[in-house]
Amino acid sequence: MNYVDATHIQDWVRAGRATVAPHQDCFRFHQHLLALQWVGSGIDWSLLPNVVIDLGALADEVVFEAASGLPVASHSHLLALFTPDQPGIYCEMKDGLENLDYLFWKAPGVRFVCGTDFIGGAMIPRCADFAEFRDVPVRLTVSTGEIAHHAIPH
Repeated sequence: MNYVDATHIQDWVRAGRATVAPHQDCFRFHQHLLALQWVGSGIDWSLLPNVVIDLGALADEVVFEAASGLPVASHSHLLALFTPDQPGIYCEMKDGLENLDYLFWKAPGVRFVCGTDFIGGAMIPRCADFAEFRDVPVRLTVSTGEIAHHAIPH
């Protein structure tokens, strides 16, 4: 079963809060992540400029505000990556950042999102503007590198 088939994700899709992202976009985003240095099950953040947002200390409603001004939040939408070989979801940035725990509820562990722009009727993921979500402890580590406005090559 694909993660996007979970009832809570399908509820969002039916309500118009999310659309299914093709697995090809997820695979390309994953390829971008694999090009970075990893330690254990996540990105080696000691090698990248970043900001850590302690989600356990914030109400969901203020997560977007906490991330505003950071590269990932500079986009209208986000791509939530479950696995590289399955579809993900696109949703509005504010809605997605304020509901990360809900979005990744059935997909525990380290998960990633990237900023996405809606241009000319198409979602354009911006892989360099990404964040890592962890559920233990609940935190969002956001890359603060220069905003890269390069679309995923097709």
